[in-house]
Parts: sequence; C-alpha cells; structure tokens
Amino acid sequence: KIVSLQMKILSEEIKKLLVDTIDREDISIDDLNNNTLLFEGGLELDSIDVLELAVAIQVKYGFNIDPEADDVQTYFKTVASLIALIASNNNDRGRI
Repeated sequence: KIVSLQMKILSEEIKKLLVDTIDREDISIDDLNNNTLLFEGGLELDSIDVLELAVAIQVKYGFNIDPEADDVQTYFKTVASLIALIASNNNDRGRI
C-alpha cells in the first residue's frame, strides 16, 4: 500500500510539474492521466517543451536525462513513462 500511495503522489507531482512547466492555458492537471500522450495525438509538446521539462525534472528530482540516449524518446512518450523514469531513478537513490 505504501508503494502504491507513493506512486500516486509521484503521479500527481509529475502532472503538476508538466502543467507548470509547459505553461499552457488549455491544459490542467485534471486533463491528464497516465496514458496521456506527450506528443502527437496528445499534448503536442515541442522540443522546447521537452527541454524545459527535462530541466525541471533534473532540478526537482536531482538526475540528468541524457538527450543523446537511444531511449530518451521512450521517456517522453506518456505521463506514465515519465513517472516510470522518475520512480526508477528515485528507487536507485532510495527515495521510493
């Protein structure tokens, strides 16, 4: 139960971070779920949005996202993929 509660809290944190970072009036936390696509067919983020989001994640959670990594696009596919990335890195640091 504790892990699922932590994941729910992390999910809400990521949604808030996403909304605050991309700063678009047409998107609120209530519009997002874990399956929300970040690019085509979803939020339609552009490269600047992704860069700002990567920096915000780095600042908040204390790890870098390598833009040259082969799997970087999978990190930014959905809200859930961002949650998984952050949970994995937090788990490596003993936070989740």
